[in-house]
Amino acid sequence: MFAPPLGESKGVSTGERIYDGFIVAGIVGVPLGVIGAMIGDASKK
Repeated sequence: MFAPPLGESKGVSTGERIYDGFIVAGIVGVPLGVIGAMIGDASKK
């Protein structure tokens, strides 16, 4: 699932790279969104 090192990525198709990118963005983006929402909530109070 994780993107291989650049030297090994020649066999990976562009579609798979984009798919991996979306997975990584999802894994990273969800916690950031939750943290951002919590900070926004705290600053309103």
